[in-house]
Amino acid sequence: MLDELLSLFRKKARLVVLGLDGAGKTTMINYIKRGDPGATFPTIGASFERIKVRNLVFEVWDIGGQRNLRRLWDEYVKNADVLIFMIDAADRSRFLEAKEEFWRIVNIMERSIPLLVLANKADLPDAATVFEIADVLELSRLKEVTWQIMWVSALTGMGLRDAFAWVYEQVTGRKLLKPMEIEGIVVIDSEGRVIFSHPKEYAERFGAFVSAIDSFTKDSLREIPSSVEMGEKRIVIVRRYRMTGAVVISKRSPESSVVSMMVELMRSLSNQEMERVERLLKRSTYGGW
Repeated sequence: MLDELLSLFRKKARLVVLGLDGAGKTTMINYIKRGDPGATFPTIGASFERIKVRNLVFEVWDIGGQRNLRRLWDEYVKNADVLIFMIDAADRSRFLEAKEEFWRIVNIMERSIPLLVLANKADLPDAATVFEIADVLELSRLKEVTWQIMWVSALTGMGLRDAFAWVYEQVTGRKLLKPMEIEGIVVIDSEGRVIFSHPKEYAERFGAFVSAIDSFTKDSLREIPSSVEMGEKRIVIVRRYRMTGAVVISKRSPESSVVSMMVELMRSLSNQEMERVERLLKRSTYGGW
């Protein structure tokens, strides 16, 4: 009875989740709903779930992504309050197909609604970064649409909390996450030597600690980002390109943005693109993620 009474004061939002078959839509919803990806099967038609975030109830529609089902997307999009488009960031062979379907849907949207692009499968070492996905989908062409792109893993849960926090903020106007607040960054090579730090004094203060964590966790973490909480701060650890990077952030900084920035920074370091490194650091300083 109490739940029924409280439901009268809860706001509802219709959230439509689209993407090609195999992108990970159902896995994501399972993880958000139950805290576990569970066993999934191709969605035939549409499935429906309710997910509550504070006083907001999302009515989530997961629409099948097989080619013969994509025409179903059209009617659901027209009645959506928020749209999520998910792409398999590790399957480059289907990027152009995903782009075609993405723009077909954008072009039939009858009104401007918040649009969140999720680059899924960030736990895989060959997953494209958010920068690559943004270029492939040509997100810069979006006009008069509030949009965001995030790097997530529906399998491990990385970034999903950030994703639903962003959707919540778009619907209610209330912020759940702070902008990215970076205190320091250290990157070490495969031998444990510091090859980059920002600010410079972090090399001495933090390098040995990161090297110790790297040695202790190398066998178990593989390519999966991890984090260690220390009071009001968090250390996010990422491995890519035969390097290990660690960044100290505030506890409420969005993990997805931090991991995306670190992977792109390490890729730039591996290619000796120091001008790009400087641009990445400037963007992170001002929370432009």
